[in-house]
Amino acid sequence: MENIIQLEIPPYPMFRISAFREFEEGEWHITRKNMEYILIIMVEGKLYFTENGREVELNKDEFYIQRPNIYQSALRPSKTPKYYYIHFTQEVSDYTGYFPAKTLILPTRGKCKVHVYRNYLDRIAYAHLDSASDILEVQSLFLDFLQFFYENEIEQPKCNAGTVLLDYMRKNYQSHITLKTLSELVNFSEDYTRSIFKKRYGIAPLEYLAKIRLEMACKLLCTTDYSIEKIAYDVGFGDVSVFYRNFVKAFNMAPSKWRSMSRNM
Repeated sequence: MENIIQLEIPPYPMFRISAFREFEEGEWHITRKNMEYILIIMVEGKLYFTENGREVELNKDEFYIQRPNIYQSALRPSKTPKYYYIHFTQEVSDYTGYFPAKTLILPTRGKCKVHVYRNYLDRIAYAHLDSASDILEVQSLFLDFLQFFYENEIEQPKCNAGTVLLDYMRKNYQSHITLKTLSELVNFSEDYTRSIFKKRYGIAPLEYLAKIRLEMACKLLCTTDYSIEKIAYDVGFGDVSVFYRNFVKAFNMAPSKWRSMSRNM
């Protein structure tokens, strides 16, 4: 299952319903086919449910976006969770206006500072929907909340995460690093980690890591008499053949030839 959702704006996400939910002891998540997006923001406890048979566990100070057209059930009772939920829909874009539609990319789950949003969440959850004016007001409030939530939980963490990943790879390039390593470091999914890094730096994280390793390899080729194999391992390539392929791809020549040319310059 994808770990991000992409919303084309306009059209704008449409508010449907919201509430604060509190499970009784031993209560199970409902079994249903969900037809809308549902944003869940956890306050306390543990919420357990399945999506097409895959179990999801949500804890305090986490958010999760349930997707439409997913069959939901549960394998066990939840542990007295308290949470806010907001149902919303998003129509397929056929927008042809004066400015181009933009894509809003959201991770389906992450950490969340609930106390920051309590005012918004309470106003939305307990809003009256008795008139057209009420509906317009809560729709406006929902969009304000979505923008505020995005800026605080998505946009700023993306900038911070990019810096964290960059620093980590520069300091630990000699270690065994995978996309899973990096995603766990910033608490994002692997797809989302790759996406935010590439958007900010114009290169995928593992490609950047290879670039750092090759830079360090060049320094060692110039300043030492280490064997090609030792250099490959010293800069973090676990396989000499992988190092060789990356080097030739980057410099259009073998490491030994590059060493010879650099020393004759």
